[in-house]
Amino acid sequence: MDPNWPIIEYELKLTFEKESIDNKWILYAIAPELIKATPEEMEMFAPEKWQRRQLTHQLYALTILKNNKGANKKLDKLIEHLCMRLSRELIFDAALVDIYIQKVAFILRAGFPEKIRRRWIERILDNQRTDGGWNDRWFCLQSMRRPVFDMEQPASDQHATVQAVLALYLVRYQYPERFGIE
Repeated sequence: MDPNWPIIEYELKLTFEKESIDNKWILYAIAPELIKATPEEMEMFAPEKWQRRQLTHQLYALTILKNNKGANKKLDKLIEHLCMRLSRELIFDAALVDIYIQKVAFILRAGFPEKIRRRWIERILDNQRTDGGWNDRWFCLQSMRRPVFDMEQPASDQHATVQAVLALYLVRYQYPERFGIE
């Protein structure tokens, strides 16, 4: 995101009203002074409440907030705690789908490469499709653990691809010594 891009307050308010809670956190993190809700009202700082997509989006929003407003010990501790929760989930995640890639990318973006195993990065690399992207399907599972019985492989998914590119960019350019992957 470009921090110099102008935010139109009216459009932000309209968008905020219709978004789900996890997207509201992200909008709040981008422009907290323009949002009427508080993080406490949105339970944005709840360390144990959120799961799956909401948990990754919570981490993402808090990372944006930290980058925009500066770090503090309480926020840093919460970010590290959420990274640890996601890292523990990755230990048992077998399905390499969008949410798996998102967990890896957001933990790296939050600044905790030590919580990511090299094998998880290798799995992302191994699952790149021939068209250059990644999809949201691993065998017969998708992100929301919905079974898919159509055996035809879909084209790459934009969301999964952008997240994989972010994760691999961070591995290559921000943490090359940690992973040793070129």
